Amino acid sequence: MAITSYEAENNDSIATANAVALGTAITGQLMNSSDADYYKFTVSAGDSVSLVPYVSP
Repeated sequence: MAITSYEAENNDSIATANAVALGTAITGQLMNSSDADYYKFTVSAGDSVSLVPYVSP
């Protein structure tokens, strides 16, 4: 799946999570070992979601 969206800082908390549309491939960057990035999306009852993290070499 091609990257179609990039994270936007500040997304370091639940309150500032980036909204992501289902079916969208996103890319982000962890700045240091204590960095955390948050994302949010909406699903309906009965939907299933797969998250596939990829770490570039």
